[in-house]
Amino acid sequence: MNSAATYSSRFFRAESRPKFSLPGFQAYHTEFEGQVLVQDIFIPPGGSLTVDVSRYPHHLIIPVAGGIVLSRRGNPVQELIAGDICYLPGNEEALLSHPFKEPVNFLHIALASFDAAPAGVSCTQLDILEKNCLLRGNSWSDNIYLGVYDSRSTQEWRLTQPNGSLFTFVLNGSFDFEGRLMEYRDGLFQWDVSEIEFEALSDAAIILMIECSPIKL
Repeated sequence: MNSAATYSSRFFRAESRPKFSLPGFQAYHTEFEGQVLVQDIFIPPGGSLTVDVSRYPHHLIIPVAGGIVLSRRGNPVQELIAGDICYLPGNEEALLSHPFKEPVNFLHIALASFDAAPAGVSCTQLDILEKNCLLRGNSWSDNIYLGVYDSRSTQEWRLTQPNGSLFTFVLNGSFDFEGRLMEYRDGLFQWDVSEIEFEALSDAAIILMIECSPIKL
């Protein structure tokens, strides 16, 4: 692997994330300069929470383990499972509930900008059974990537926008990411970056990446 990259970045250790515990759920927060907010949320059976869409214009709900039910006023409920990605615009309040027996974990990712945002609520699914490659969404989700890797699998990847911005989050296991060790639930925001390289350091290592609009800080 190459030595640590020299482009601009900010690294978030999972152990340093603020933790919030409220009746019905607990969450860990990672936020970067008003650009990206990641809430790593755990809901016990019977728990629920209302998604806070007030601070950011774009929101993604991404289940990691278990199933979650999304309810919106006047609309049919939607059950979301691992591999699903659901987009919510900032004017669309939603309730997430967990009526199942096992605890559930999902990510709520809020973005300041999202170039391909659909006009309203929209859901898509990635085939998470495919391994050792970055899976890409389609249409509005084509700048969202998810990869499940065996240990010592490597990948080089070029952003669709030169000198763009990229948010990376490790869902499971660990990676050597551009010469930097990233472990379970660590996050990294990079800007002025055009290509990256990484290597999985454990089996069933899972990485999530989201291309964001280029920013200058």
